[in-house]
Amino acid sequence: MAAQKTVILILEDNTNMRRGIALTLEMNDYEVHQVSNGHQGMAMMSEITPDLILSDVNMPLMNGLKFYEKIRENPTWRKIPFIFLTGNDALDRAFLRQYLNIEEYLQKPINPKDLLHLIKTKLH
Repeated sequence: MAAQKTVILILEDNTNMRRGIALTLEMNDYEVHQVSNGHQGMAMMSEITPDLILSDVNMPLMNGLKFYEKIRENPTWRKIPFIFLTGNDALDRAFLRQYLNIEEYLQKPINPKDLLHLIKTKLH
């Protein structure tokens, strides 16, 4: 019997970036689900419970911060590891660290080795 794959949900509005991240993860034996905003992410969460969530900060309709708040409100999802993806905007990074006490974020463009390392760290 094959081992169950780790499930990762990606929220990223940039199609090329989302597909690139998904490809990297799939090549490293993760099961990947992709959406382009927080509303789609909430709909996906009703179908799957991922082992880890990667989310862009700035997205249309529902941004990553609002999505994070909604995830943390649900006791079933509260402990799912969450990694933010952010552009080179220092304000995003400072906000994540200071106000949300979040250290787990990666700057775009994403370095695949850094991404894989951070995922492994968060899952173990």
